[in-house]
This record gives sequence, structure tokens and C-alpha cells, in this order.
Amino acid sequence: NASEKAAKYLSKFSKLMRAFLENSRRDHIELIHELGILRNYIDLQALRFTSHFDYEIEVDENLDPETIQVPSMITQPLVENAIEHGGPQIDLRMGLKKSLLHVEVRDNGPGFEEGSLEKDSSVALKLLQERLKAMGGSAVFENDPEGGGALVIIRIPIT
Repeated sequence: NASEKAAKYLSKFSKLMRAFLENSRRDHIELIHELGILRNYIDLQALRFTSHFDYEIEVDENLDPETIQVPSMITQPLVENAIEHGGPQIDLRMGLKKSLLHVEVRDNGPGFEEGSLEKDSSVALKLLQERLKAMGGSAVFENDPEGGGALVIIRIPIT
């Protein structure tokens, strides 16, 4: 009985699927497109969940998202994990450190249980680690020392 909400959901979902299909053929996309996909994905998830969550995306002013190329769908699994397992606040920060794109995803949820990543069945996070390693990048999964919750840091060689 929520036809307006359903229409909004379907519209966002179709845009997301279109972006997934368009970018599935490309190894790299402009960071500006990756950010657009993320915002759409987060907005779609916000419609889906009954519990409210907030998010903030901060891109360093020295970073030009229109010219930097990143591997397609490299940040979405991190945000998905934060939404599924984290708290009501998700923060994504991007900046340039040396010749790497430095991406941090923080949430204020319960954090990672000790040993959970080794036994976790999260195929998406394992595939992300493999993708990053293959391209000379890295991923760190830890509990946020500044405020609890989970902190994921990935470093991506940029082109």
C-alpha cells in the first residue's frame, strides 16, 4: 500500500542496474561515476530498511573525481557491509596519499568480532581483497580506534 515508495524504489533500482550493466564491461570508471553509483545504492538501501541510517561521503578537495579512474564497483561491497552489519552512521572518506586513492569506510556499529574475517563467509569482501592485491592495492579491516565500529581502509593505485 505504499505505491509512491515502491515507485521511487523501482526507479532507483533500475538506475542502479543500468549502471551495473554499463560498467560491467569496463575495468575502470571515473570516480565521479563510482560516487554516483554509491549514492544511488545507499539511497536505495535507505528505502529498503525500516531502521534509519545516515551517511556522509567526503572527497578531498585535491582529488578530481572527474579525471581519476578507479576499478568499477570497488567501494560498493564496503558500503554494503557497513549497511548490513554496522550502525546507523556510515562515513566514507576519499583522499590521495602518494599515488594511491585512500578510501576509508567507517560505521558506528559493533565492529568486527575477533577472527570474524578469517571465518566470515563474505564472498564480496574476500573478492575485494583479491582484486586489490592483483592491482597492487591493499585492504585493512579493523575496529575503529577513534569511536568503535568497523573501519575499512583500502588503497587503490589510480590511473
